[in-house]
Order: sequence, then structure tokens, then C-alpha cells
Amino acid sequence: MVVDDFSYVSKIQLCRKDVAGLAISGVRATWTSSKDGTQTVGVLDGYTGSDCPVEKVIELAADDCITRFNVVFDANGNGHSVIYRRRMGEQEESLGFGTVTTSDFSADDVPASGCLSGYNFGWETPATTPAVGASRYGRSLAEANIVSL
Repeated sequence: MVVDDFSYVSKIQLCRKDVAGLAISGVRATWTSSKDGTQTVGVLDGYTGSDCPVEKVIELAADDCITRFNVVFDANGNGHSVIYRRRMGEQEESLGFGTVTTSDFSADDVPASGCLSGYNFGWETPATTPAVGASRYGRSLAEANIVSL
């Protein structure tokens, strides 16, 4: 897919393996042309059969961007939500399929300027019996791929 230098990321959509799933299994980005408003929907990165609810989307204006983006994991190490901050926002926001608690929000270290230029997700099939309190490397999103935003 080719997106020109006049386009910006206008939507980031979270997906799950099926309608009952809580783990993030895919992400889809949409770019919007600042010249003519044309939208280019990216391919689904992650599990190809994912359910992508229309309400699970971060929408960004042309003068906005993501400055902070973190995945929230449950006690079994499964990624179920994200915590993010917009440049034009006043506080961190969350979006996903599980419950995000106040303890999931970390100290605010958002840079004074600049935007997130990439983010790698690691998709893997979760173990049948994941360790409780799994380390960062034991945590997972559903399916095996590397995704960059």
C-alpha cells in the first residue's frame, strides 16, 4: 500500500479474534489525505479473521497524533486494551475489550513535542496455561506477527 506524504494517520482500530474475545488480535490503520480528504484503509495487521468493531477506534484530526501508546495486559499476560495519549488531549485515554483500572495508568511522561512514529506489536498464540504475572516477554496478543503503526 502506498500512502503519500500529504496523508496522516486518522484512525487506529482495535480488533479481537471473535465477538466474544477479550484479547487484541489485530490493528488496522486508516490514513486521510490532507489535500483532498481521501481515506486509505490499511490492511488488517494481526489475526486475519479478526472482528473489528466500529466503536473500537481512535480517531485523530490532521493536527493531532499519538504521543504515548501502551498495551494493557491481564493477570494471565493477555493484551486486552491500550492506554494512549493524543498531542491535542488533556489526559491519557483507554480503549479495548477488557477492564482498564487506575493502576494500569502509569506516571505521565509524555514528551513536550513530537509524535509516535512507529509501534511494534508482537502477536503470538497464547500458551494453554499462561503464567500469572507473566514477564513482559511472556505477555501476548493473539496470533503470530509483528505489526508496526
